[in-house]
Amino acid sequence: GESVQVHSCMLAAASPVFKAMLANDMREKNTRSAAIDAEPCDVVAMLRFAYTGEFSVSPMQLPGVLHLAHTYEILALIPHCCQAMVANLTTETAVPYVRAMRLLEGA
Repeated sequence: GESVQVHSCMLAAASPVFKAMLANDMREKNTRSAAIDAEPCDVVAMLRFAYTGEFSVSPMQLPGVLHLAHTYEILALIPHCCQAMVANLTTETAVPYVRAMRLLEGA
């Protein structure tokens, strides 16, 4: 897989999940790395948002980025994804968007 260098303090500030992974005696703390099962472009979009607050995601990336935001509890990113999904809703995007938004039910 691809590797992206990031500052652990930035991850910890953006995500309570990353903060716990890096603070507790977990593999991620010991190896100073975390394996993320996602498309590299989605991970880069999540990291860009965590670092700069910039939200620049293609319509087809939105479900993956929303999933990452939910998984890693980057709560400020979730509304951006949802608003972009509403703005980019088409017959082509409807099914993946609905599937992605169902993750948020009960969240």
